[in-house]
Amino acid sequence: MEKLINFITSNYLWFLISSLIVIFALIGYLVDMTNHQRPKKEPKKSPKKEQEKNI
Repeated sequence: MEKLINFITSNYLWFLISSLIVIFALIGYLVDMTNHQRPKKEPKKSPKKEQEKNI
């Protein structure tokens, strides 16, 4: 047990980096899996200038 604790304490930086990568990968997977799509917004139509017809 003492060897395991010494190994973890001497390599804690690698464990930290690898755990962060795994956490980010899980978050990305869960976000991609939910597949929630935003409703499409209709583009705002700019008011067209009314052309006056001179007859």
